[in-house]
Amino acid sequence: PSGIRVWVGLESGVGSLKVKADTHDEHFHAHVEVPEELSAEARLWVQVESASGETETQGLTLPSETHGE
Repeated sequence: PSGIRVWVGLESGVGSLKVKADTHDEHFHAHVEVPEELSAEARLWVQVESASGETETQGLTLPSETHGE
């Protein structure tokens, strides 16, 4: 991939800080900030951009205790 972005929150990214993963050797790494308050719909989002500029975004469910339930 030419780029990877990650964030925690809603898919739109509203209220979240999207970060671009750094590349090192043949892998990527990122440090993600988690908003203080998360809605029940919050996910860990990963967006991958190909060399041609196409993007795909997938959300991973967070453990329920993350939402303060």
